[in-house]
Amino acid sequence: LIYLSMGSMGGADVELMKRITSWFPESRHKFVVVKGPRGDEYELNASNIYSGNFLPQPAILPHVDLVITHGGNNTTTETFYAGKPLIVLPLFADQYDNGRRVEECGFGLQFNPYHVSKEDFMAAIDKVLFDSEIKKRLQKASQRMMNDDRKVQLTLKLEELANSTPVRIDFNQGS
Repeated sequence: LIYLSMGSMGGADVELMKRITSWFPESRHKFVVVKGPRGDEYELNASNIYSGNFLPQPAILPHVDLVITHGGNNTTTETFYAGKPLIVLPLFADQYDNGRRVEECGFGLQFNPYHVSKEDFMAAIDKVLFDSEIKKRLQKASQRMMNDDRKVQLTLKLEELANSTPVRIDFNQGS
């Protein structure tokens, strides 16, 4: 099961979304596609594609085998946490760096979404899906993230600060 989300900006590029998803009906894999804000402008009718304009990504990621993404910080981090391999199709800004690091660290591959060929893209899906070394590295990274208690420590510190610092609000003061 493969999850595709190109974020709000990538999902708004209907031609890009149609191009990438047009390759899926021929695949032996099943896909979950987040169509994005303009998803009503095209249909995905293949029997191996489930889609919605917006889907609950954190609930879906633990159940998929591969994530294809634009490489935004949220999706990349959530994917690492879930321990899933990635194919990154960066569009702008930090996404290029995230895609490069995914590839350098052996967590997946990256491609230019506008220039990757169907053949290269579909071959990459199988390569990343069935690479046991990528899976091992991601499981280690995921476990490290799940076992990190810094969030708990931060929450406790914030509660301590909130309980020890009197808050005074003067509603009579002008802004």
